[in-house]
Amino acid sequence: MNHSQRQLMTAVRPSIFSAPFENSGDGDAVELLSAAEQDALMQVSELIEIPRNSLLYSEGEASRYVYNVVTG
Repeated sequence: MNHSQRQLMTAVRPSIFSAPFENSGDGDAVELLSAAEQDALMQVSELIEIPRNSLLYSEGEASRYVYNVVTG
């Protein structure tokens, strides 16, 4: 992992966001992972670069990995 990848990895924490389905909310997405869960994901994560328009997996195909898209 090069220096810029290390900087990006520490600047962007793994996240899972969800927008509430209720009408009472403001519609903004909320973070579902605690800081401890984000830290745990960072420990087992690997930052990779994938060329533009690459296919990660096809609909219906089993995926072997979980992808957290940072940019693009």
